[in-house]
Formats: sequence, C-alpha cells, structure tokens
Amino acid sequence: MNKPLAWLSAGIWSMMILQACTHLESRLISPDPARPSYELHGPNLLALKLEAGRLCPAGYDITRQWERQQRVEELGFTTRWWNKAMSAFESDDHQAEMAVACQAARP
Repeated sequence: MNKPLAWLSAGIWSMMILQACTHLESRLISPDPARPSYELHGPNLLALKLEAGRLCPAGYDITRQWERQQRVEELGFTTRWWNKAMSAFESDDHQAEMAVACQAARP
C-alpha cells in the first residue's frame, strides 16, 4: 500500500471514530432534590432521551425539546455525503436540546 493511500485511509477511519464518540452535556437546573430537572445538550434527541432515562430512573416529563433537522429529500446524494463528511469538522456538535423534570420516586 502506498503512503498517500495509507494516510487517506487512516484519516477516514479517524473521522469515523470521532463521529462515533458523541458528547452529551447535562446540567442540573432545579434545586429541589425530590424532583430534579436537567437541561441536556447532545447530537440528537434519541441520545438525549437515553440520557434522561439514566438520570431519571423513575421516569421524566419533557418540558422542552429541539433538534436541528434537514430535509433530506431535497438534497442529492453528493450533497448529503458532503454535508455529513464536513459535519465532522464543525466545532459545535450539539444538534439537539432537551429539558426534563424527573418524576418523584414512587414509594
């Protein structure tokens, strides 16, 4: 394998690995220990719902949610591929936000 091809392959694999490492942020926004509330930031709503389930084992109520979406049917394959490839270089990987209030634990 020649060196340019090896470097290209290594670069593609490293981008894929970095893309797989999602970064979630959670911040406690309620001072009530009986029913805490959190503000969550992450790559998509599914990841945030999983995190909310981890933070609130007794259940939670979603008070606010937002996710950046793009209309895929309007873009061609090349444009979608290019946008996905370039999204790895964006500094802000937070594409979704959610605020949740944990439900009180049942006795």
